[in-house]
Amino acid sequence: MGSEWVTVALGEICEFRSGTAFPTKYQGAKAGKYPFIKVSDMNLPMNSRWIVQATHWVSEEVRRKLKARVYPPGATVFAKIGVALTYNRRRLLALPSIIDNNMMSAIPRSSMVDAKFLYYLLCTLDFNEIVSGTALPYLSANDLANIEVTIPKSLSEQRAIAHILGTLDDKIELLRRINETLEAMARALFKSWFVDFDPVIDNALEAGKPIPDALAEKAKRRLALGDKRKPLPEHIRRLFPDRFVDSELGPIPEGWRVTTVGEIAKIASGKRPEQRFSEPREDAKVPIYGGNGPMAYVREPLYDQPILLTGRVGTLGRVFRITFPCWPSDNTLVLLARKPEYYEFLYFQLNLLDLQVLNRGSTQPLLTQTDLNVQPIIKPPDDLLIRFHVIAAALLEKVDANQKLDCTLTAIRDALLPKLISGEIRVKNAEEFLEERALLGDCMIEIYPNLYIGNMQDYEKHVKHQKGWWVVHACKDPYHRQALGYRTRGAPKDHPEYLWARRGHRLILNLVDAADPAYIPKEIVDTALKFIQEGLSEGARVLVHCNQGESRSAAIGLLYLAAFTDAIPNSSLEEAEQAFLRIYPYYRPNKGMRGFLANYWAAYCGP
Repeated sequence: MGSEWVTVALGEICEFRSGTAFPTKYQGAKAGKYPFIKVSDMNLPMNSRWIVQATHWVSEEVRRKLKARVYPPGATVFAKIGVALTYNRRRLLALPSIIDNNMMSAIPRSSMVDAKFLYYLLCTLDFNEIVSGTALPYLSANDLANIEVTIPKSLSEQRAIAHILGTLDDKIELLRRINETLEAMARALFKSWFVDFDPVIDNALEAGKPIPDALAEKAKRRLALGDKRKPLPEHIRRLFPDRFVDSELGPIPEGWRVTTVGEIAKIASGKRPEQRFSEPREDAKVPIYGGNGPMAYVREPLYDQPILLTGRVGTLGRVFRITFPCWPSDNTLVLLARKPEYYEFLYFQLNLLDLQVLNRGSTQPLLTQTDLNVQPIIKPPDDLLIRFHVIAAALLEKVDANQKLDCTLTAIRDALLPKLISGEIRVKNAEEFLEERALLGDCMIEIYPNLYIGNMQDYEKHVKHQKGWWVVHACKDPYHRQALGYRTRGAPKDHPEYLWARRGHRLILNLVDAADPAYIPKEIVDTALKFIQEGLSEGARVLVHCNQGESRSAAIGLLYLAAFTDAIPNSSLEEAEQAFLRIYPYYRPNKGMRGFLANYWAAYCGP
């Protein structure tokens, strides 16, 4: 491995600290200065790697009363007691946070270890091997501190390793968030058309037809939207009637009818395979699905066409949309749409049903084919279902493609993680492997119409030679240095372009990712915000980038959205950060950039 790797105890490179007791009377606040992180927060959808959401928040006053320590962004946190610690989950803090006394934090000693490298290093350790206690397992800070690990002595090499793994994780997170958005779009369309009957209400209001009492409140809400009530294209609007009729399920659109699940789907039970494997093999890659999802693998599929699946025995309630070859187990029910255009409609209809209520089991839950068959639903005409199928299928096909890429990236990440952390694979080899597959470097995301945030590689690969772009180079090196031609450590302070240089549609900032916000001039940020506004008003696409796309460019992007748009809330920096992370998951401001935002938040976003 060579002399550049050293063996150290974990306690030499980080400090392990337990959290603070959290009395019930202080719990429940949805806003505050600090998120108070509990073990359950690690399960929140947005917190798969970085903790950006919290169920509880506290003020500075409450923090002082609790005498709670604030843990810095970049600290790794995990459960320290009970069954939760055996799951080996680690998370990074994205914001200054407090953790409760069932958790522990590993705070990196910055002179010896990179924060993200430490996170990935801890992910390779099995805490089950060092727990104390039998009935109630727990972790001891001393036991953790005494674990010996071998790490690169060079911080730059640690950062390079963390960057490779982090890039893969960023792409995985982004794919999952995109999929959440795509499915939410399809679900919202289904609800608008087939649950709330928005287009029918709009047509009835326009035609002066009566609105049933049961739908009067919905009609009022539609009217209150005014100009925000976006009309459907004429060819789609004509597919909806303009009046309602009575039915056993209440008022429904004219021409629609009450039917059953069994009329639009064929329902069958899954089967038990003769042989199964707990892990995928070269000759057995077809997943077996149970009521909770994939559970094992077989050689041949039972179904190779799109199906819907839900639990029959044991686990009830979840509905899976499966568009690839699979084997449903004998504990599941399989639904085959009787026509292709029914498939997406059926999926969202099943998600509306409370399948738990249909439980007939005594010793264990049971859902029968008969009970599911006769569940009533409201069915629109087929021509409308064809139109919904075209729109929803296009969205969900993107979800399926992203899931395949997600699986590929996850497998690559899981294979590289232990080998990079141990030095078995060197950074250069891993970079070449990922670059050959175009999996390294890019992070450019459109955070607002025509406004993009990214890194230096995004600019060099995708924007530099394209027309119609305006660019903010939010980093001193190499662009400001090149523009002014200086070779010294910093630009001459008496130079007229010391703070920024403009070259046509390029704004080149002398902006360093300093640890102290005092070294981040407000004039630079003000100029960048004005430049963005100017570019967008000209109808141009604007890219704001720094070296990594995490701190300087991301902070400027957040500030622009908060100060100049309604895209994210701006009542507090903390609230804005939570919303921005949903849009741009790479946001990881350095101490100086975040300090700048905190110091000037009221100036930019105040009343």
